[in-house]
Amino acid sequence: MLELGQRYTSGAVLDDGTDWPEPDRDPELYHQPTTHPGAKLPRAWLQHGARRVSILDLCGMSRWTLITGIGGAPWRDAAVVVAAELSTELDVRTIGLRCEYEDVYGDWARQRDDSDAGCLLIRPDGHVAWRRADLDTDPRLSLREAVTTVLAHSIDEITQTFANIATIVSAVQHDYAYLNFVHEGYTVVVEGTSSGRTADGTEWQAGLTHAARWCDVFEIRDHRIQRLFIYLDPDYAGADTARCPWLTQPE
Repeated sequence: MLELGQRYTSGAVLDDGTDWPEPDRDPELYHQPTTHPGAKLPRAWLQHGARRVSILDLCGMSRWTLITGIGGAPWRDAAVVVAAELSTELDVRTIGLRCEYEDVYGDWARQRDDSDAGCLLIRPDGHVAWRRADLDTDPRLSLREAVTTVLAHSIDEITQTFANIATIVSAVQHDYAYLNFVHEGYTVVVEGTSSGRTADGTEWQAGLTHAARWCDVFEIRDHRIQRLFIYLDPDYAGADTARCPWLTQPE
């Protein structure tokens, strides 16, 4: 699954007012790493004791992560307080000379887009939710507002998604006996079919109509769902014949 260059723009991502960086090479061929809010955290190799580790392995795992530098002690202190106030898990990773993680290869310095006193708030799916290029006057207040906002919008957007589905579908039944499971590493793929009725009374059924097939892709770590991708045809009624003329043909 190719995800390089994927960007999120939503209420669960707090834009910092800066422009997205212009690609310095062909964007169709080369990935442009950035820590702009909404971007996937770029890969950087770090040193942790005697081990070389990827910064991507320091985030996710069903947790929010705050990344800061050698001058980010106030952010670290703020994270402890905010996590307790909001009853949420918020890991802190410090990258810098003689810190927990050292940027001995210079990978992180070339990509981070902030100072040693700045910070990045990383979502459990590895995307940047919020960024501060330097130290704020009140780190606790700034961090609390950011975490509160992105958590609230995340829940609101999930709720709205299912509310939208409810306006399209009035009844649905999945064919559990025919589910197909594929498991590899942290990824679990579930393929299946369904039958049901749309809000306007149109019925669909696997084998009889074009809609009815779906595929869910789960990323599971620490016994928790990190990410979920849902693939299905939302045109249950088969009415979008202008763009999909094959819908007029029987299966």
